Amino acid sequence: MAKSSTPSYTVTRRIYPEPWQADIINRKMDLGNRMYNNAVRHYKSVVEELRQDLWFIRNLEAWKACGEDDPGKEDFSNEVSACISAYGLDEYDIHAYMARGKNISNPKGLGINIIQKLGTALSHSVRKAVFSGTEIHFRRHGSTDTLEEKAARSGIIYKPEKDMVSFSGMRLRLKPVRKKDAYLARAMQGQIKYCRIVREPFGAGYRYFLQIIMKGKAPDKVSMGAGSAGLDPGVSTMAVVGDSGAGFFTPAEGVEKYERAVRDAATVYERRRRLANPQNYNPDGTVKKDTKTFKKHWRRTKGATRALMELKSAYRKKASYIKNCHGYLSNRIVESCSVLIKEPMDYSALAKRARKLERQDKTSEIRQKDGSVREVRKYKNKKRFGSSIGRRSPAAFVKQLEDKLHRYGGLVYDVDIASFRASQYDHIEDTYKKPLLSDRFKLVGGHIVQRDLYSGFLLWNAADLVHSDRKKCLETFPLFLEMQEKVLFDMMVSGDLTGNFGLKDMLAVNAVQAA
Repeated sequence: MAKSSTPSYTVTRRIYPEPWQADIINRKMDLGNRMYNNAVRHYKSVVEELRQDLWFIRNLEAWKACGEDDPGKEDFSNEVSACISAYGLDEYDIHAYMARGKNISNPKGLGINIIQKLGTALSHSVRKAVFSGTEIHFRRHGSTDTLEEKAARSGIIYKPEKDMVSFSGMRLRLKPVRKKDAYLARAMQGQIKYCRIVREPFGAGYRYFLQIIMKGKAPDKVSMGAGSAGLDPGVSTMAVVGDSGAGFFTPAEGVEKYERAVRDAATVYERRRRLANPQNYNPDGTVKKDTKTFKKHWRRTKGATRALMELKSAYRKKASYIKNCHGYLSNRIVESCSVLIKEPMDYSALAKRARKLERQDKTSEIRQKDGSVREVRKYKNKKRFGSSIGRRSPAAFVKQLEDKLHRYGGLVYDVDIASFRASQYDHIEDTYKKPLLSDRFKLVGGHIVQRDLYSGFLLWNAADLVHSDRKKCLETFPLFLEMQEKVLFDMMVSGDLTGNFGLKDMLAVNAVQAA
């Protein structure tokens, strides 16, 4: 899907196609998939030729070595762009190549605008391969699930007077707008930019939807609050402290049941695929690496096809649940503040495995064969936070929250994480001390404070984007302790689902202090 450069919003309507109409839509999408893969096959060799061009290699390496303010960087950038253009890898060159393929192989198959949108998607992959050294990937059979136009009056045309959509000579019925759905009725009043048809897996089959991209700003759903707040984003939790109170939230709470459904569906599909294709597996159960095996089509039984659709449906349910949870939680935060101060997080880096193999800070006792005990520092696991990030999608939540605040006229600021160091600062002693990742609380002025909530408190009291306002922190610290007590009570009622709040540890320390 292309990203619009002007303000726009999307309205989604259900399509009720006849069986023969659904077959045509599926064939059109499969045709788009084949045309995309044919172009990938061509541009793989072109990109490989460009990578071996000595002039391109020299200028690309020099461009990467230059700093942001280096005066020679623009010259190297121009040379790199000239090389890309010389090999026909610009976006419009790809459009022209795919248009020629359309005119030769299937002139009436897909509209030129739809082909160009596929070319735009391919151009993004090509540029990524050119600059980062990755490969351009083929699309699997049946993985093209959208057909997108570029204009409102061509290809995929929504007709408001009849409330239907016209595509490829077909008239497709839409689900009527309910009288009680005031938001959808208001949203449909906008000016149409273009439309796209999307299919999504439901159970053992597809359902079809029309996405209408409208110009301008979407109708308001919530009212933005007043005041400021500090957000400490984590991998599995979000801590917010502001004028309206404090909160400790878990994005996509309850997503575990959808993950179990995905695992179960994946198991069923893999079993059926193995039963249908025993020749493609080694005796130890691994897939054969022989290239001749992959040139042959894997046998697709009806049972395996149904299992694959069930697996796709399970992934769709999980993604839809996460998106809905993010929308509800972001609405709550938008209603509580108009200015948000947060720490930037690079979730893509946190999801990757560690490069270096390092030992743990703490020691572990190892019992020897002779009965003696020896203390050692074990190696750290190179795995990091990929599973948690895939489960909670924190980056998507933060992006959605920023977009909503900007949409309603709010402000979002990112602090300088290198100098602010919210997790290390103590406003009472005015010192910085780096805690362990496993430490969920710390002592500040003789009071136990939850680490993430305290970071949100410091962000809330930011003097600028570099430091906290210590004077303001001293004034509002008693109020923060009251907020934390309420959050602690709520956590005792609902339970510490992720364990990141450190509820047991805080209650144990509180009990010791009380005694």
